[in-house]
Amino acid sequence: MAASTNKKVVVHRFDRASVGGYLDSAEAPGAAGVSILSPQGTLQDIPLEEVKAICFVRDIEGAPPWREQRVFRSRPKTEGLWIQLEYRDGDVLQGVVPNNLLSLEVGGVTYTPPDPTANNQRIFAPRSALRGVKVLGVIGGQVKTKGRKDDEQRQIGLFE
Repeated sequence: MAASTNKKVVVHRFDRASVGGYLDSAEAPGAAGVSILSPQGTLQDIPLEEVKAICFVRDIEGAPPWREQRVFRSRPKTEGLWIQLEYRDGDVLQGVVPNNLLSLEVGGVTYTPPDPTANNQRIFAPRSALRGVKVLGVIGGQVKTKGRKDDEQRQIGLFE
């Protein structure tokens, strides 16, 4: 039996209305919009210009995502790029994205929100919903020195 590709999401619109349901993860949000299957079984198409964020959640009926912790209280522990997103309506949120250029998305930014115990697990912000994205810091990614011990063993001693 194949695994389900439907993910629990809450779509937040700029008019502060929220739509909870299921998103087919195999079908990325397109330029036209996003299709959400409600728990009652109705399909709702939302134009991308109206979408503020698509929150991948633990529970569709969980706590209101925009009332959760919006910024980190201290430096994040998760490895990646610590970013600050400014939405076109003035809201500012922070998150962490992978420090990998291959994971960049053309249509927007998918980030991990500050509170790991909250209802939101990941948030997708469409490019059209953002005024700006700023990198606040690089977390982790220790610099590894190649062959440091080998270099010491190969070094000749001058006064031996």
